[in-house]
Amino acid sequence: MIYFFYLITFLFGATLASFFNVLGERLPQGQGVVWARSRCPRCEHQLAWPDLIPFFSWLILGGRCRWCRQQISLQYLLSEIILGGIFIFIAWQSGLANFFLASGLGWPALIDGIFLWLIAGALLAIFIADLKYFIILDQMLWLILILTIIYRTAGWLMGVVGINFLLEMLLSSLVLGGLFLAVYWIGRGKWLGFGDVKLFFVAGLLLGAWSSFLMLLLASLAGTFVGIGLIIFKGKNLKSTLPFGAFLAPAILAALLFGRPIVGWYLNLISF
Repeated sequence: MIYFFYLITFLFGATLASFFNVLGERLPQGQGVVWARSRCPRCEHQLAWPDLIPFFSWLILGGRCRWCRQQISLQYLLSEIILGGIFIFIAWQSGLANFFLASGLGWPALIDGIFLWLIAGALLAIFIADLKYFIILDQMLWLILILTIIYRTAGWLMGVVGINFLLEMLLSSLVLGGLFLAVYWIGRGKWLGFGDVKLFFVAGLLLGAWSSFLMLLLASLAGTFVGIGLIIFKGKNLKSTLPFGAFLAPAILAALLFGRPIVGWYLNLISF
């Protein structure tokens, strides 16, 4: 039964990955999302439902459009596999599987799981939009902000977190966002985009102080390695622009999922 649950979870994650892919692709271009029908980006042929089944359609069609036979980007398959896998991990980590299989963990597991699923999807849309169009989607920032406020408030009302914890999250948001707002002003927008500043404000509220530090470390390391790789293999230089939000989004998710154990291990390490 548990394996069937994880299979359904994977397919649900792949389906949401397809949806958030659409958001990341269409919103920066001002295209409709709700009513606009999906089309092949090459031949513009309107796609039918057999062409839109997450994960399976790409495999059945051999990664090519049914109509023009042009290659379909691996972006869609990879994002569906990755987000499906992340959904399985979240279900396991949060205890969501036990909730659905009636093992008695209760509503906090359900709330945690759904919250993390939606945050992961929104971060995928931010990653795609910034990577391809150098745009941090305000719609996704609002979604993450609203979900975080609801989630933290629910935790406080249920007695899971205290008021001091909420104040720490708020202070982290103000300090982190304020710090990078100063960087934006000093650099006059050349060092950092204003969308990144807004993402820092939201990330601080979502993660808190220690996990925010971990996020910065992961994003900076990833950006450094990718930047060096582009200089060596692609002929870029130090003035080349990198979409920092594309590094921040996965770093935020990693810090959200693994921040507590990593920070706890580090604090125990330095306490000796």
